[in-house]
Amino acid sequence: AEPRENGQHDMERPLSKKGRRTAKQTGKAMKGHANLPQKVYASFARRACQTAKRVIKQLDHQAEITLREDLYLAEPRVMGFTI
Repeated sequence: AEPRENGQHDMERPLSKKGRRTAKQTGKAMKGHANLPQKVYASFARRACQTAKRVIKQLDHQAEITLREDLYLAEPRVMGFTI
């Protein structure tokens, strides 16, 4: 994520240049797989939404993005239950 600006809440921080590049690469890497996601879960954080959208865009595939408040700063076990 980009560094916080004065008074900016963590959830409002945008995806960094490196994050944008990584999301694009991730989507391209996933594109060749037979089992593409039908649904993508992301937290409400701005950068998480941006990541999900960038990955899906690279897939050339329709996938529904569902934003969930409980995924913001969630521990891996919480994310595992979501899947």
